[in-house]
Amino acid sequence: MPIKTAVFGAHGKMGQRLCAQLLSSEDFELVFGVDRTPLKIAHDFPVYDDPHLYEGDLDLIIDFSHVSNMDKD
Repeated sequence: MPIKTAVFGAHGKMGQRLCAQLLSSEDFELVFGVDRTPLKIAHDFPVYDDPHLYEGDLDLIIDFSHVSNMDKD
């Protein structure tokens, strides 16, 4: 059974490469991505600006987001 995975920072340089690798893997299922600009790039998986919008099961989060995207609160 594939590992259900999310990628934070899905539209960054490393995030895009990671997503491509996950999509071609039989061991992982890329279920969603997170990025501050979710509509910037079209994908075969959903991309949200808030990870809480995803309502399914998840096994793994890989975070390639940039610290500048963190809330200041």
